[in-house]
Amino acid sequence: MSDLLNPPRVGSQIPTPSSQLPVSAADLARVSVEQYHQMVAHGVLTPDDRIELLDGVLVKKMSKNPDHVLSACSVRDVVAAILPSGWFIRTQDPISLDVSVPEPDVAIVRGKLMDYRKRHPFAADVAMVVEVAESSLSRDRNWKLGIYARNGIEVYWIVNLIGRTLEVYADPTGPCESPDYRSSEVLTMADSVELVIAGIAVAAIRVAELIPDNV
Repeated sequence: MSDLLNPPRVGSQIPTPSSQLPVSAADLARVSVEQYHQMVAHGVLTPDDRIELLDGVLVKKMSKNPDHVLSACSVRDVVAAILPSGWFIRTQDPISLDVSVPEPDVAIVRGKLMDYRKRHPFAADVAMVVEVAESSLSRDRNWKLGIYARNGIEVYWIVNLIGRTLEVYADPTGPCESPDYRSSEVLTMADSVELVIAGIAVAAIRVAELIPDNV
């Protein structure tokens, strides 16, 4: 199962299942974004199932420990306090991409909440996504990074609770054989990071504000 949950960084590719499973990648049935939304609308999938659609595959979300919850809330609160007009925060809510419906820990979205009464935000509506990573670090660095880069999400942050660092990715390649971000840097607790929305630097945030003290 680990191969299914942590594939290599190729966003358009369904990972090969573990050799212990009696199926190959060719045996997996893809689920479209529309089919996924219909499954949710008709109660086939519920919030209790904790499922995301990643590259057409239904994937269980990782469990969250207290550090994860605290960090996700810290990111939400710090960023929300400095957001310019015309943007708002979504937390652990779906965004509709090409063949994926991930639920990032934090997303900065254009407009206001009521603009999305009848649909989830598309990639063009999203300025930045944030994933808080511990057990999910490999998945967030590889699989999700490829998905976000392929869909043109301009800025992607990974709050790395293992290394107590902030990984900042920007300038996505968009659709290609191996989608990626052209710019990346790793910031420590002593550093600050620029919050960039739609190409505009809004404010500097201390990384230590986003990561719980490791005491």
